[in-house]
Formats: sequence, C-alpha cells, structure tokens
Amino acid sequence: ANEIVRHRLASYSQESTRYVDYTNEIHFILPTESAYWTKERVQLFMDSAARQWNAYTELMNTEKGLSKQIARDILPLCTATTLIMSANYREWRHFFKMRCDKAAHPDMQIVAKEVLAEAKGIIPVIFDDLYETYC
Repeated sequence: ANEIVRHRLASYSQESTRYVDYTNEIHFILPTESAYWTKERVQLFMDSAARQWNAYTELMNTEKGLSKQIARDILPLCTATTLIMSANYREWRHFFKMRCDKAAHPDMQIVAKEVLAEAKGIIPVIFDDLYETYC
C-alpha cells in the first residue's frame, strides 16, 4: 500500500489500522521463498511479525489497554489492508511503467503485473503495449 499511494494523480480508499481491532486475528502479507527470501529469512520474517502481533495484543489487552490508534504503531508494514485505487488511463499507464519496471520492488512488480493483466483484458487497446513490455 505504501508504494501504491505515492501516485498522486489517483484517488484511494484504504482500510485504516486506526479503526480495525487486530487482537483476534491479523493478516500479514508474508514473503515466499525466492532469490532474496531464503527459507531462513522467511522464517525470521514470520517470527518477527508474530512477535509484533503478540506485543500489539498485549498492549490492547492490559488492564488499562491502549487504544487501537496508539497500539497500531507496533504493527509491521506487512499488515494486510484493503485498498481501492481509482485513476484515469494516463495515470494507470504511468503506474504500470513505474511499478512493473525492473527497478520497482519485486513484490510490487508481481502485484502491478497482475493488475496490468486485468486492465489489458478489459481495455486491450490502452494497455496492450505495456503488457507486451512487462508481462
């Protein structure tokens, strides 16, 4: 979400961790094994996320627990969120050029290419060239 909302000519609606209570269950976007995420690094990542969630629930459940908006400070960036993005065609094309490129974060490339494939399926004349370049 942090990389997506950098595109200023778009509009966003995003679920806020300020109002969501994650004490019962939290969803993290976890890495999968890859060239840079070895099995050991994935496990370290998962252990770290679990520790942060445990600390969050402890902060919320103490006798004088913190409010959600304060306790959320401890949640990691990999906390899942719902995000809706609206943009005109020119901005979508810019988004795909930036986020499908080899210089973009590898995980962002995966998401952007999936969205590009959907966009191409809906309006091929606008997105065919980008699909051929990046997918």
